[in-house]
Amino acid sequence: MQPLRSTLFLVFTLFLTTSLSAADDKDEKPPLDDKEKAFVELLTGAKLTGSFTMRGQDKPIPQGESYEIVSVEKVQLDPAQKPYWLINSRMKFAQVDVVVPVPIHVYWADDTPVMSLTSATIPGLGSEFGCRILFYENEYAGTWSHGKKGGHMFGKIEKLKSEKPAAAVEK
Repeated sequence: MQPLRSTLFLVFTLFLTTSLSAADDKDEKPPLDDKEKAFVELLTGAKLTGSFTMRGQDKPIPQGESYEIVSVEKVQLDPAQKPYWLINSRMKFAQVDVVVPVPIHVYWADDTPVMSLTSATIPGLGSEFGCRILFYENEYAGTWSHGKKGGHMFGKIEKLKSEKPAAAVEK
């Protein structure tokens, strides 16, 4: 069953990426203001490392978590609707290592971005995902849910080192 889920996950990811890329090719990308540019810069090529808790426990014990964000881009699929932001996240589980575009909304509390996801399905991972995560300086904090489970999450944001080898220096 796992190979079938992994295959379906990869097929859906390819379809979604191709569809969104085609939409981007047709239209110009929406302009970014200064706070949006700072948001893109903060999360592109970043690793979020921190902890999460589970609600319903008398004394929630934080557990470690880590997310890699390859890139962030604003996408306007329909001019009559609020733009989406694609958080291109690297997902690693079992034999799968793939970048998944997760469409979210971003709201602003002054200059502070708040990521919002409600009852979303992420192929290969499940459905009913939700979160409200704010980003300030090099930290994040918020709430998460997956069906009836949920809790808090918090941590730091660090830039990933480039995986590309440095260019050789000629003598």
